[in-house]
Amino acid sequence: MSKRSYKSYVKTPEENKVNKIVGLNIRDQRIKHRWTQTQLAERLGITFQQIGKYEKGQNGLSASRLLQISKHFNVPNHIILPDNIYDKNDEEIIMKLPQGGE
Repeated sequence: MSKRSYKSYVKTPEENKVNKIVGLNIRDQRIKHRWTQTQLAERLGITFQQIGKYEKGQNGLSASRLLQISKHFNVPNHIILPDNIYDKNDEEIIMKLPQGGE
């Protein structure tokens, strides 16, 4: 049997920006609800490590996961994924990203 070859997918700068903004919005909502990453992860049925990756913008999330998160926070979807996502400048986003294991 031959070994499968997987090509890695490189995200565009726009995708990275969207992931970071969505992650910051998730983190903001989590903190407003006074939940830990573990508490949010348990509600969603995923690991706290995955929450950390979302919050840092390292991983994107599916539309269904976005809806699930919005439902748990009891907020409209546009709070997590705002319409003006491309109006934010990169420096503003980078300054808000968590450093380390927050």
